[in-house]
Amino acid sequence: MNRELLLLGLLRQSEMHGYKIIEFIERDLAICTDLKKPTAYFLLDKMAQNGWISWMEEREGKRVNIERTEEALELKPDVIGTGCPFCMTMLSDGITELDIQNMQNFDIAEYVYNAMEK
Repeated sequence: MNRELLLLGLLRQSEMHGYKIIEFIERDLAICTDLKKPTAYFLLDKMAQNGWISWMEEREGKRVNIERTEEALELKPDVIGTGCPFCMTMLSDGITELDIQNMQNFDIAEYVYNAMEK
């Protein structure tokens, strides 16, 4: 199945943020597709650059980056690690917007690499 058409079909069905698309795919379409979060975000970004879709900001409630950053901070971590470049950007933006001091946000691969150097 063409992954771009799958994403466009889901967006045509209803307005969704990226994380909602991923939840839907994992919950309802996992048997039909192996589309993973990093690939989905890459394709969504590519489709936006091509003018097929447009990014929209949240209109109600907290922005997703704030919500996810607060969820991560509830665990009182020393650092936050992600395995997705879009999640890393989202959490970095959340850390900045919430003015959290002395919090580092790493890609997990970067964190592992730095640990191996020592």
